[in-house]
Amino acid sequence: DDLAACPGSGHREMERANKPGTDRDFHRIRAMNSPKKRARRAGILYILANLPAPFALIYLPNLLIVPGNPTATADHVRASIGLIRAGIAVELLNATIVAFAALAFYRLFESVSVRHARAMLVLILLAVPISLLNVLNYVAALSFARGGYLSVFDPQQLDALVLLFLRLHSIGYVIA
Repeated sequence: DDLAACPGSGHREMERANKPGTDRDFHRIRAMNSPKKRARRAGILYILANLPAPFALIYLPNLLIVPGNPTATADHVRASIGLIRAGIAVELLNATIVAFAALAFYRLFESVSVRHARAMLVLILLAVPISLLNVLNYVAALSFARGGYLSVFDPQQLDALVLLFLRLHSIGYVIA
């Protein structure tokens, strides 16, 4: 404490600077919430949400659907149950991350225009439950492809329903 007693030592200034609630904390907190960091966070979430999207939106439908041939389509579904389940998981993960990305973009854009940021947030968050419900079309296609308790339907009817629900899934993405 001999240093604290010396007026020119700068010891008291260092003690004040390291106490909570000082300018140093203010600048550190401000740096953590800078627009650059918010933009990076929103961008990373957006990329993470959309990175697996080509698998679920392009690869899987092209693999499963044989245009005009419900029986071949149903056979592809029965042979690719694991891939369809992976597609379902990807879509659920995508919708969840999109919700967090929307919130991150809202925080980024609210300083520019609260009204426009809210509109963007509402429009994106409206698409999330539609996307989540759209996954049910894949679940229905899997159920009809397996048959089982649906033996009251003819196999051709089940195959047609598989194709129908796969097409509905594609339409659901356009709506979302």
